Amino acid sequence: MRQFSITGTKPVQWALGLTMLATLAACGGGDSAAPIVSTPVSSANVVLVSSASNAATVTPAFIAVATKPITFANGFAGTDATGAAVSAPAGTTVAFSTGTATSPVATFTSSGLTATATTTFGSCLFTFAANSRHPATHPFGPGKTFKVDPCSITIPTANTKADGNTQIMDISMTFGGYTITYGYPVVVDSSGAVTIGGTKVATVTVVNTTGASN
Repeated sequence: MRQFSITGTKPVQWALGLTMLATLAACGGGDSAAPIVSTPVSSANVVLVSSASNAATVTPAFIAVATKPITFANGFAGTDATGAAVSAPAGTTVAFSTGTATSPVATFTSSGLTATATTTFGSCLFTFAANSRHPATHPFGPGKTFKVDPCSITIPTANTKADGNTQIMDISMTFGGYTITYGYPVVVDSSGAVTIGGTKVATVTVVNTTGASN
């Protein structure tokens, strides 16, 4: 019987080539880059510094953020009608409710007593009602005014997805140099509308970022 033998390297090279082709086919081919996706995000934080000119703009945010009382553990600083320095006591709580479109009602609780005040923005000027139960010498006493400057809200929306889904954000309220931060559910949609508790409080610019999908 005649015997055959394979000499040289070509058969081996062919076998290796076939193996590589089979491997590439199994992996879906050669270069297979991940698809590029575009994600809409907010371009900046929302910073609402109250003033006389933007009262109608900031009112919804103050009401939405402080519908429930916010506690200032260390109190906060301000000035009275004469411009003299006054201080809200430690543990003072503040809540806002709807008054008018530009002048919400603020409720202050301190030392177990509660007083309401109308709010004038520019920064925040609180005028306490005549029926306040606080003593006349108290900063929240009947008819007293208490000005807080600065008076602002910051919502950290920068680089957050503008996809209409709820995100918990650490919103900061600043009263007279004292800042309190709380986590709130915030929604930023593709149009840039920022809402808290279903209330639109601001509009941000939305930009698209691109990157490979996971």
